[in-house]
Amino acid sequence: MGVLKNFLYRIVLKPKIKIADSNISPNWIETEEWRSWEAPLDLVRGESYRQKNLRTFAGKPRENGYLIPKAVTLVREPNNKYDPNAIRVEVEGLHVGYIAKEFAAKLAFVMDLLNVTSFQVAGVIRGGSFAAPTLGVHIWLNKRITKGPVIEITNALRQSYQVPWPPSDKEINKPPQIASFVTLDFPPRSKTEKPGYYQGKYYTEYVDLVKQLKRAGEYEKAEKLLIALIEAVESESIEKDWAVAPWYYEQLAIIYRRQKNLTKELEILERFSKQKIGPGATPPQFFKRLETVRKKLEQMRAE
Repeated sequence: MGVLKNFLYRIVLKPKIKIADSNISPNWIETEEWRSWEAPLDLVRGESYRQKNLRTFAGKPRENGYLIPKAVTLVREPNNKYDPNAIRVEVEGLHVGYIAKEFAAKLAFVMDLLNVTSFQVAGVIRGGSFAAPTLGVHIWLNKRITKGPVIEITNALRQSYQVPWPPSDKEINKPPQIASFVTLDFPPRSKTEKPGYYQGKYYTEYVDLVKQLKRAGEYEKAEKLLIALIEAVESESIEKDWAVAPWYYEQLAIIYRRQKNLTKELEILERFSKQKIGPGATPPQFFKRLETVRKKLEQMRAE
């Protein structure tokens, strides 16, 4: 089978099947350029079984629902016992569905030919209103965030999977500001606290709060909280000789990236790289991003 695939790629399909780098701005969410794109496609299935994961990004149902742009990762699952062509769909590492079976067979063939095990595209989490409380994921297959297959959106594909677009005036991009955030404060972590704890709570208990602060645009408060949580994580790592939890470093790095603060982003990435890291625990492209930021700063200083 491998010989046949190589033949098809080299002789028949190579002119049509290509792989390319990202073709959208790294700030596509902040600039809201996605609102002016063509309609995304309804290619994800099984979201109804994974509402708990989707709710971590959108919260409880509300009058006008949600419209939240997100990087969506497509991951090949060749060993899936139900479908060898399966392509898992993830948002920030959480499983939210699978690519529709009839289309996955075509996309899996392309990914396998190009030796692409995963790649990211732009997407949007949509739904969550009182009238239609279920959340779904729509994706722009031709808007690559990372290196991946070049996918042409044909008329047949649009007719089969296109969703209503542009979004209506009632659809909301960001959750409303929560008044209680105003009074929240996150002082530096006390050195007398137990390893792994911050203000009397274990660091994992703050995950939802970090996500809520980020969704509300409260980056300054989220930064303070994450710094304290990272200190809690590291204190536990030292005490128990455990690997650190990478999620907290990653979230803080994302905040600095959105603020275009390369110096602070480099500092937190380097801080993580010096910790005890468990096998397979490093987020995808973590160290690649570290080298990218280093090079950008070197170039800026050289100018």
